[in-house]
Amino acid sequence: MEFDEFKRIINSRAQDVGFSEWEIFYKRKNEFIVNVSEEKVDEYKLYKNIIIYFRGKYEGKIGKANTEVMDLESIELLIQKVKENAKILDCYSNEELFEGEKAYPQVDLYNEEIEKLETREKINIAKKLEVCVYGIDKKVCGCSSCGLSTEEEETQIANSRALEISFKSNLIRVFVQPIVKDDNKTVNIYDEVVTRDIQSLDVEKLARKSVNEALFYLNSKIIERGIYTAILSSRSSAKILNAFKEIFSGEVAMKGRSLLGNKIGEKVFSNLVSIHDNPLENNGLSCRPFDDEGVACRNKKIVEKGELKTFLHNRESARKAKCKSTGNGIKDFFTSNLTVMPINMYIENGSKSFNEMIALLGNGIIIDELSSESKRISIETGNFSYRGRGLKVENGKITEPVDQIVVSGNYYELLENIIEVGSDLKFIINDEKVSIGSPCLMVKKLAIESE
Repeated sequence: MEFDEFKRIINSRAQDVGFSEWEIFYKRKNEFIVNVSEEKVDEYKLYKNIIIYFRGKYEGKIGKANTEVMDLESIELLIQKVKENAKILDCYSNEELFEGEKAYPQVDLYNEEIEKLETREKINIAKKLEVCVYGIDKKVCGCSSCGLSTEEEETQIANSRALEISFKSNLIRVFVQPIVKDDNKTVNIYDEVVTRDIQSLDVEKLARKSVNEALFYLNSKIIERGIYTAILSSRSSAKILNAFKEIFSGEVAMKGRSLLGNKIGEKVFSNLVSIHDNPLENNGLSCRPFDDEGVACRNKKIVEKGELKTFLHNRESARKAKCKSTGNGIKDFFTSNLTVMPINMYIENGSKSFNEMIALLGNGIIIDELSSESKRISIETGNFSYRGRGLKVENGKITEPVDQIVVSGNYYELLENIIEVGSDLKFIINDEKVSIGSPCLMVKKLAIESE
């Protein structure tokens, strides 16, 4: 059964059994993953998931239920479960269905070229990447991973208040982790390209970049423990922002878990720091025209020149805070729990190129990469610790790589101590499919030591 037919029937049945209001939320996710090894398919996975959440108001109370199956039987089960759930509630619900916006933004999120890629073509791209990696240098002895994935997502919301909206999005990801080895050391470095533009995919460029970076770190040294002026690379800064994205949630702030609580209108960071959540940003990887409650998305300047301007909200947290939703109500795919989540959050570009940032640094350390697997963070205090690797800078020049470092600090203090912002904004996409971006940042002082 197609969703349009499912929706038509459940709307009719909801009226028949006496629901005064109802809403259907539909999400479909398709994901293809292939890993190759020695020019053969090592892993091949295809995931197809759908989830439908149905809620209805019966005798003044709202019940909820969900299903992963679209057929007549599941419709009857949803209607029955929602009705029963509403009956057992002890009080009448203040929860209201959303009647929608007057207009929604238009965002181009779907590339049919990705959909048209055949499985054979996807495998061939992954194989080509592996061949390129091995062809760059004789010190390449393998790949921890080498492959390609495509992701497609569709969201539809319809309710009895005449709301009926939908969007589709897709992405292609090419990834590689070459292993290089000499007589003394083995290094492997993960890199990837995530895009909607197939034409921009350059597997040879990705192979060269990842292998050359790994080769460079074969000669890495150990650094002395100390407080350094440092540059966080764009990907390192994005990883830390991702770890602390919750501090900008109104829901988290009202629970007392963010030190930014009650500081709207105050200067909280360096005046060089401006932070957006812009689901309409063309370069973002998880853009969308509306959130999972049907609220239209828009660009929010969370921090402007160091001043906290707003928290992010869904409809419920906005009601408690006596403000409007910012369009950041996101449902967990499997549990249907609604939370507050950024969609496409990033630190705004500055004016300096990466090379100009290095020259300005003079003497210090570039934090090139941080390991998310080894991080220790506290949302409540802002404290963090990461293992990583970097580059030593002397007299405005990169002199040698440094490895096995531990970077520690406090994120609130880090953003207070930003003394320059680069112009190389780059995005990562996390496990929650949230797009997080940052340019490189120069920090006045950062604690760095060897493991």
